[in-house]
Amino acid sequence: MRKETIYITLCWALTLFTMASCTSESIQPETEGSLRLTLAQVSSQTGTRSTPSELGAPVLDLFNVQISRQSDGAIAYNKGYTSDPITLRVGSYDILATCGEDVVIGYDAPYYKGTATATITTNQQTNVSLACSVANALVSVTFGRDAEEKARVAKYYADYGLMVSVGNYSLPIAAADAAKSVYFPAGSAVSLSFYGCLRGDNNRMVTTPLSSEALPATFAAADHAKLTLT
Repeated sequence: MRKETIYITLCWALTLFTMASCTSESIQPETEGSLRLTLAQVSSQTGTRSTPSELGAPVLDLFNVQISRQSDGAIAYNKGYTSDPITLRVGSYDILATCGEDVVIGYDAPYYKGTATATITTNQQTNVSLACSVANALVSVTFGRDAEEKARVAKYYADYGLMVSVGNYSLPIAAADAAKSVYFPAGSAVSLSFYGCLRGDNNRMVTTPLSSEALPATFAAADHAKLTLT
C-alpha cells in the first residue's frame, strides 16, 4: 500500500509540472505602445456670419475621443480628451474626436468632429495631431436689408419668422430671436418658409414657401445658408 501511494503521488506531481510548463510557454504577454493625441486646431469657421464664431470654439475638455482597432473594430478607448499618453496594444487604430451632439435639428448647436489613424508599435509613443471643425450645417436669417425694410415688414406682419424643416422636424426663427441659428446634420435636405400674422386681416396666419437656386439641395458639413428676407 505504501509503494502504491507513493507511485500515485509522484505521477500526479509530474502531471501538474508538465501542465504548468505547457501553460507558461503558450501564454505570451501582449506587446503595447502608447498614443499621445493633440487637438491642434479647432476651427469654427462656416463661411458667413457663422454663429459658431460667435459662440466661440469649444474648450478641449469638452471633446470625447473614441479609439477603435482596425482589425476587429473593438473600442480600445472611449473617454474625454486627454493630452497624456494612452496605452494601447500594438496595431492600427481609427481615432474619432467629437464635441457636442449632431442633433436632428436644434438652436445654436454646432457639432465638431475630427478623424485620424495611428499605428502603435512596441514600447514606442505615437504622436498624432488631429484637427476638428464644424461637421453639421446651419441656417440663419435677417428680416430686411436695413432699418427701413425691417420697419416695413413689421408694419404688415405680427409674430413673423422663418420656419426651418428637416424631415418631420421643424424649428422657427422668430423675428425677435433672429440672432439664433438652426442646426441640422450634414447631408440634410431643408425646407424653408416665411410665416407671419397679417395685421390688416385680423392677424390671420399666412405662410410662404421659400426657394432659391443658391440654396443647396443637401447641405454639406459647415454649410451656412444666411437668408435675407426683403
